[in-house]
Amino acid sequence: MKNVIIFGAASQGSKLKKQLEHTKEYVVRYFCDNNPRKWQESLNGIKIISIDDIKKLAVKDFNGIVIIAVRNPWQVIDQLQSIGEIHMPIYGVARGYMKQSNDINKMLYYIDIRKPYLDYFEYHISDHCNLKCRGCGHYSNIAIPRFGDLEKYIKDLERLKELFWGIKTIRLMGGEPLLNNKLSDFMFYTRDFFPDADIMVVTNGLLIPDIEKKIFEIMSRYSIRFDISLYPPTEKIKERIELKCIENEVDYHFSVPIHEFYDCINYTGDSDKNIAHEKCESKGCHFLEDGKIAVCCLPIVYKRQQKKLPWKMDIGENDIVDLYREDLDGYKLKEILSQPMEMCRYCSDGIMRYFDWQGNYPYCEDID
Repeated sequence: MKNVIIFGAASQGSKLKKQLEHTKEYVVRYFCDNNPRKWQESLNGIKIISIDDIKKLAVKDFNGIVIIAVRNPWQVIDQLQSIGEIHMPIYGVARGYMKQSNDINKMLYYIDIRKPYLDYFEYHISDHCNLKCRGCGHYSNIAIPRFGDLEKYIKDLERLKELFWGIKTIRLMGGEPLLNNKLSDFMFYTRDFFPDADIMVVTNGLLIPDIEKKIFEIMSRYSIRFDISLYPPTEKIKERIELKCIENEVDYHFSVPIHEFYDCINYTGDSDKNIAHEKCESKGCHFLEDGKIAVCCLPIVYKRQQKKLPWKMDIGENDIVDLYREDLDGYKLKEILSQPMEMCRYCSDGIMRYFDWQGNYPYCEDID
């Protein structure tokens, strides 16, 4: 039997203990928690220790594994990395654990704490959109119908897994992702590679009342939620969207009502890139596409749509990063993605030009 330390002396850790011992493959020796008031107390008859005690056990050649049973393991991993090598395998519990816990072995995933994690990436399931908002920052209002390449996406997920132990947030978006009939496959593989991630399908919501049951089933089973942009036509069917999500047990979140857009492009390209980057709200919105990644979506989506645009911007030589560069590891890529791009010169350093939202969705006026 495997000796186990469960990090997280709370309800999920308690449930995990019962599941582990039910398999008769594991025996829980300790709980660990960051709350000092719990130290030396017990949960389900098991002593609660501190993270420093884990290091002491490692020195004493404790033969076992650590399983992190908290919803967001990032801080715990940072702590474990900071105390040095502990010579104990570290595992996390997939986000779907609380919904489906019949086979705990399928819900555990290995965490290689020698690697960093990536905070975020977003990916276009579909370039085009059914709403075509004026001033769309992803140029989906002028994009021809084009869907993400599933095979290339899977390959890129494999590469990201080589570079990072996990990813905090993944947003599958567009365009309108619900236009892609392979959305279920994209969601499945995203969760399969990154069981720890907060995965969202970013949508205007207009298609939610009529999408196939399979999409809801995948989202519910794998703890994937809707992030719904509340545009004027979406507001008109908000309750229908809510009820559809509720009856299919899918989590959802509405943005604040969106009645205006803004333009922050400096078309002369003479902004100070460092200042623009420092003030940018999108500097952490790393954009993935077909083996390439960038600080934000601008260089990649502009490169695709530039022939249709009435202005010209120069893409810096290093603005789009090849994921498969031989010199890359996760730490180096994180450093690159934290720095300004040359294209940051085309973002204003805080000046926004606001205008009323407009879209050409064919039922904007009479949807009910």
